Amino acid sequence: MSGPAIPVRKFLPENRLAKVLDDSNGVLFGHALHKAAQNIEGLRSTHLAALEKKLDDLNIRAAAAAGSRDPAEAAELYRLAREILNDAGAFKLKDISRAAHSLCELMASAQNRKQFWAGVAIHIDAINALRRDCANDNSRGVMLAGLEAISRGNA
Repeated sequence: MSGPAIPVRKFLPENRLAKVLDDSNGVLFGHALHKAAQNIEGLRSTHLAALEKKLDDLNIRAAAAAGSRDPAEAAELYRLAREILNDAGAFKLKDISRAAHSLCELMASAQNRKQFWAGVAIHIDAINALRRDCANDNSRGVMLAGLEAISRGNA
C-alpha cells in the first residue's frame, strides 16, 4: 500500500570550522605565529633583565640555603630554579635552561644525599659560567652532561 509521499526534511548543522576557514577577515596560522614571535621579541629585553635578576637571586639564595640547610629556603631555591628553567627556555637559552633543569632534578630527588649541597654549588657555578658565556660549545656539552650525572647521582 502506498500512500502520499511524506516530505523529508534534511538538517545540516553549521560547521564552524568551515565558516572560520572561509572567513576572509581571519588570520592564517602562520601569520598568527609570526605575530606572536614579534610580540615576544618586543618584550625580550624586559624579560631578560628579569631573568638576570633571578640568576642573581639564585646565587644569593643558594648560599643562604646551603649555610642554613633550612628546608623552607631549599624549597624557595627550587622554586626559583624552576622559574629560571622556564624563562630561559622561553628565550631559547637552552644551556641555562638545561642546567636549571638539572638543578631542579637534583633538588627534587636528593636532598638527603651526603653531597647534596656540593652538587647544588656545582650547578650554581655552572649556571654562572653559562651566563657569562665562558665556555666553548664542546666544554658546554661536557659541563651539562656532568651536571646531569650529578643530578642522577652518578657522579
